[in-house]
Amino acid sequence: MDTSSMSEEVAINVAIPKEEEYNENISTSKLDSINLYFKLLDSGDEREEIARREILFLNKNNVKLFEDIQKWINKNDQTTLEETIEYQLMKMIGQDHRSKTTIGHQLLNNPKSRKVDAIAKTFFTDHLPDFILKYPVDDDKEKQKKRYNFIKLLLHVGLVVEEETKSDDNGKRIKYVKIFAPFKLLCHCAQHMKLKFPLELENHKIEHKTRPIKWFLPNLTYNTLNLNKVSAPFRSKYLEKFKGGNEKDSFLKFFSSARRNLLVDYIMNVANHTIFTFNENEDKDAENNPDVVTKNMKRISNEFAMSTLLKEKIFTDYYPLHDGSVICEDNNLRAQLNDSWIKNGKNKPLDKIREYFGEKLALYFVFLKFYTNWLTIPSIVGVIVFIYGLIDAFSRGLVSSKNIGSVSSIVDNALTVPFALFMTLWSTMFLEYWKGANCTLQYNWDVTDYEEEELPRPEFYGTVRRISPITGKEEVFFPLKEKLKKFIISGIIITVSAGVLLIFPKVWIHIGIYTSVTTAVVSLIVMLTLRMLYSNLALRLTDFENHRTQTAYEDSLILKIFLFDFVNFYTALLYVILLKQQFVKDLINSPDVTTGCEYDNCFTELTVQLAIIMIGKQAFGQISEVLIPFVKSRLNKDTIKQVLGEDEEIPQWVDDDHLDVPPPIEDSEYIEIVIQFGFISLFCTVFPLAPLFAWINNIVESRSDAFKYINAMRRPVGCQAQDIGMWEKSLTFLSIFGVLSNTIIIAFYSSWLKAQFLKYIDDDDTHLLIVRLLFIIAFEHFVYIIKVVAYFIPNESESLKEAIAREKYLANKILKNKEMHLVFEKEHTEL
Repeated sequence: MDTSSMSEEVAINVAIPKEEEYNENISTSKLDSINLYFKLLDSGDEREEIARREILFLNKNNVKLFEDIQKWINKNDQTTLEETIEYQLMKMIGQDHRSKTTIGHQLLNNPKSRKVDAIAKTFFTDHLPDFILKYPVDDDKEKQKKRYNFIKLLLHVGLVVEEETKSDDNGKRIKYVKIFAPFKLLCHCAQHMKLKFPLELENHKIEHKTRPIKWFLPNLTYNTLNLNKVSAPFRSKYLEKFKGGNEKDSFLKFFSSARRNLLVDYIMNVANHTIFTFNENEDKDAENNPDVVTKNMKRISNEFAMSTLLKEKIFTDYYPLHDGSVICEDNNLRAQLNDSWIKNGKNKPLDKIREYFGEKLALYFVFLKFYTNWLTIPSIVGVIVFIYGLIDAFSRGLVSSKNIGSVSSIVDNALTVPFALFMTLWSTMFLEYWKGANCTLQYNWDVTDYEEEELPRPEFYGTVRRISPITGKEEVFFPLKEKLKKFIISGIIITVSAGVLLIFPKVWIHIGIYTSVTTAVVSLIVMLTLRMLYSNLALRLTDFENHRTQTAYEDSLILKIFLFDFVNFYTALLYVILLKQQFVKDLINSPDVTTGCEYDNCFTELTVQLAIIMIGKQAFGQISEVLIPFVKSRLNKDTIKQVLGEDEEIPQWVDDDHLDVPPPIEDSEYIEIVIQFGFISLFCTVFPLAPLFAWINNIVESRSDAFKYINAMRRPVGCQAQDIGMWEKSLTFLSIFGVLSNTIIIAFYSSWLKAQFLKYIDDDDTHLLIVRLLFIIAFEHFVYIIKVVAYFIPNESESLKEAIAREKYLANKILKNKEMHLVFEKEHTEL
């Protein structure tokens, strides 16, 4: 039987190739009956089983392979990983054949070499595992059974598993499950996920032709196209055509550590999708043939999902590892980033950030840098407006240290209307230029088609099976009727929750009993408290909706988070703009309650509240996101040293275990930026220094986030992303809504604009209202027309379109030549 071709076929049908001895689908009952083989790597303290290392196997062939490698290493104690693998390959396929190709090709093309590299890695401590699972040693038989059934699954799909026993801070025994992925398995998975990799180029060099905007401020746009790269979806048989695929150490370095942990994370999450249950009356052949599908087949999609296993405490942690210490002599990418990014700090090495953390997190740092650069101009303009107002107010004697209401005379001046117009145009240009920059990034980072090629989420489940109208193959399907039911239920809950959030917590805060300063402080505390509550609600509702892809899931979750955040953080200020002065006093109708604005000036109250809420929230964010994780990591490191001893080196998986967990989607780094952008876009006219404070915060945020992800936080999975998703739509909405809110603030609350109106009309409330409404209509129509024109400007430049077309042409040409070469080789062999 040709097991190599069989493995690739299985990879297409069930996502990943499986052990040759277990090519049938494994039912849950069959998992219970399979025995595990344990081989000791290091006995450690045999009395207490501390530091005990065991490697687990499903079949005797791999046990024998392990024993052969162990004997070789015992005889050759100075050997390297490469030498060990080469020796085993020589035994398997012969010296003559082995010398013709690289280790990577031999591992990929020889069916007997499926796990050689991964098993060999367990003997070399300088080669870290790809992933870690952790659980406490306990006597719960049910948990033990489920835990080892999942480990059997991981072994079944081709991973190598090692367990090491350690003591935690309290002296309790815990086990670290180390996951190693063979190169062959990674290649099959990369092909299945259609990940793009750069091809080797010969004589295709093109000079970079870019026309960056050369203003007095640099880096306001990102449009540098990398024209000297050609990428294509990975295919195992073309390995040597991909950059680095023909190197001797390709089996170690072809996949970056971020790509490795992305692939292993996917494999572990879909391992459960190879499990099927069958009714007694089913065709018996279905159990041994993954291509046979019957109407009664049901996929178990949650029993062994990582999210379920963590929720049930089968495993307590699950994380990829950092490359090593941040100390530079370790010569790893983490140390390089610590040196060039954190210590130096002048420039972000974006390509290295992408290589280490993946496109998703790298895209956040690109966006943060892009946004911060664009904040430079409004910061300068805002300072000019503020200084002008300060000089004008003092020259006219309008400022009094005894009357805080005089603050409005500083921010409400002749430059207020032009500043509002400038800010609305700025937000439009910023978003349009970002869309263009994002398209360039998609091309440079090979994620242009990511969302089109995205695979289903491991947590997604279907209720029926159908023939796909696109591929013509049978697929698990979740009917539209069921989707609508879930979305309606979710929508009702969100509407009710948003209504409660809108009305209940703020009624007593804004009835006018307290000063605006006290109101703002209390509002901030309430906002931060409520945010923790509704984030959990949004997460549960999104889980309930059963989205097919991770992008759709995240977009839905982000939309809910944004809706709740909008109501939570902005309604206090919108309340002052729309209701407080005109309507609330009449509604309450009580002579004892003053509901008009503090200091008889809504402009002043808005300024005070915005300054306190915005600056206070940013300060709280810096403390909670950076200072607390840093302190925790330092304390945990001291605790580890006390347990292990000062002189003992801390293993990387133990060190990472004591780092802070990366923030989940509901606490994404983007949330802070979007809320900040909302404060600037919606209320910039009452606080022209808002862009400056945002710029300062983002400079600090950029450095603190870099430090946090490198030093104080576990490494996140190197996920891919095509864009910033629903966050971009949220920013667009805030930009559009900001036109209306700023126009209303100026028209109804600007004393300076009112004085200009009264130069041309009499002091009649009706006439004044008409003029104000006409001003609102004229201002917002002018800005919206500009926004509509900007919307129709294409995001992809002509040079980008040409680069994409050129890349497709060259990729097809390179791979077609390889295909012809393979056909020639096959015909020559047959002759």
